[in-house]
Amino acid sequence: MSPIVGDDTRITLQLGLGKALALGRGNLMDDYKKISLGIQNADDVMLFIELNHYSFLINNQRDSGNISLGISLITF
Repeated sequence: MSPIVGDDTRITLQLGLGKALALGRGNLMDDYKKISLGIQNADDVMLFIELNHYSFLINNQRDSGNISLGISLITF
């Protein structure tokens, strides 16, 4: 979703749910969840924060995840 909230400004929201697997690490396969929230300007530059969560065993921890901050440029 990316509704317009002002003059040439959009709020972006992405949600994801799926299966994650780690290649070369044995039988590691389980759930994956993602949420991303950002703001996009008229020049198609987007600043976003993204949260990811993995539910398989890594380094004796059942849950793991990460937080990412980013800038992207949308071109076609």
